[in-house]
Amino acid sequence: MNHSNENCLSNRQLTNSKEYIIDKEVSSYNKSINFIEKIKIQIKFMSDQQIFYSQNGAILRVVQGHDFVDNPKMFNNMDQICDLEWQGQYSKNKKKEGKWIISWNKELLKNTGGQYKAGQKQGLWKDIFLNYWNQAQIIETGEYNKNLRIGKWNQISQGVRIGGGLYNKEGQKQGKWIDLDEGYYRDKKVTHIGEYDFNGKKVGRWDIMYCKHDEKKYKQFGGGSYDKEGNEKKIGKWVELDEGFYFCKQVTHNGEYNINGIKVGRWDIKYCKYDEQEYKKIQIIYKYKGKRNVYFGGGSYDQEGNQKKIGKWVELDEGFQYYKQVIHNGEYNMNGRKTGRWDIMQCKSYEGEYKLFGGGSYDQDGNQNKIGKWVELYQWFYCGEFESKYVTYNGEYNMNGMKIGRWDIRFAGGKYLQILYVQEEYQYIEVAENMIQKEIRKRLENGQSWLKGFNIINKSSIMVNII
Repeated sequence: MNHSNENCLSNRQLTNSKEYIIDKEVSSYNKSINFIEKIKIQIKFMSDQQIFYSQNGAILRVVQGHDFVDNPKMFNNMDQICDLEWQGQYSKNKKKEGKWIISWNKELLKNTGGQYKAGQKQGLWKDIFLNYWNQAQIIETGEYNKNLRIGKWNQISQGVRIGGGLYNKEGQKQGKWIDLDEGYYRDKKVTHIGEYDFNGKKVGRWDIMYCKHDEKKYKQFGGGSYDKEGNEKKIGKWVELDEGFYFCKQVTHNGEYNINGIKVGRWDIKYCKYDEQEYKKIQIIYKYKGKRNVYFGGGSYDQEGNQKKIGKWVELDEGFQYYKQVIHNGEYNMNGRKTGRWDIMQCKSYEGEYKLFGGGSYDQDGNQNKIGKWVELYQWFYCGEFESKYVTYNGEYNMNGMKIGRWDIRFAGGKYLQILYVQEEYQYIEVAENMIQKEIRKRLENGQSWLKGFNIINKSSIMVNII
């Protein structure tokens, strides 16, 4: 979900010897659909020691950072950008010195923080979890020596130890550990349990544990083995979490790695609804010429170790979850490129059967260009039992994969639709874009809201012209 500071700095774009800009991907909670999404922001380090956080030109926050060149402090989610502050003193050479404390939403976090010495953390500390936010208020306690964690560290939530282990003198994890998932929070209470070798590398068996948000006990539901040579390569059979796993998207990927840590053969996608206990293969049924054909979620990778998808695949939409059960069904060629017809299918949360909803064709030359007529989903497509964001784009691509001619937006009704419908034809898309931009600007300014008010309350569809 979040990238480390080191990864960000490796991608920085120098504007001059004292100023530079980096792009960073952070998590942002979309309250309207209870979903954490990834957004890109820009961080500009100024020669006067100011740091500007922005998105699409809109400034999110400005902070002062005297030691940003040697030790940049960057936020990992939108809540941190809005609510997290560090308070303390700088020495004459502009290094952090003495006691530093942490505040959240303008309130002091009791018994947090610790001592700096010449800009480095030293001694006993009560730090915050890398991805700390309102739904992941986790404190990490232990000792620093010259900015390196050493000895025993614990991760604590609501007074209960939920993770931790030992660091060696070089600041490397060692021995048995309970690692919190990078995106751990209330609706994704996932931990990884296993062992690190003397060089801080994962070895042997690692189990993935999950505690549902309304339960107290962690249960093993995934995992696999790393090689014992310290290369941190996954080998053999694995049950992995989907990247966007949380209680409304309890999805696992089940398959095998070869000895080089490459996916091979059949990989299945399994899904467990939030109110159920069993993980089941995603299944779609085709009825064609009186015959019943069944396909399961997932597909195959080549056996040559190139980790290329080949043949028939049933894939999850990037935003798949309980209220957006959308899959993409089609074929990859031997070079791992989408080819031919790909169908977009949807299963409404209150129905249980996948039905054809959209899709189109890719070229047969292996360029993975969309060609001909397509029906595509709106990014925030959402279909609940009582409200929906039911929007598709309908139009045509040329042989070079470029959109051409007339494209229609199909809605399922709602107040925005009424406003759009009374405008003259050439104004339709302009009005729609202005509305969307207005809502996005609200999100950027206050850091809390996101594309509100786009609620759809009936099942009828109309078309809006794109000129």
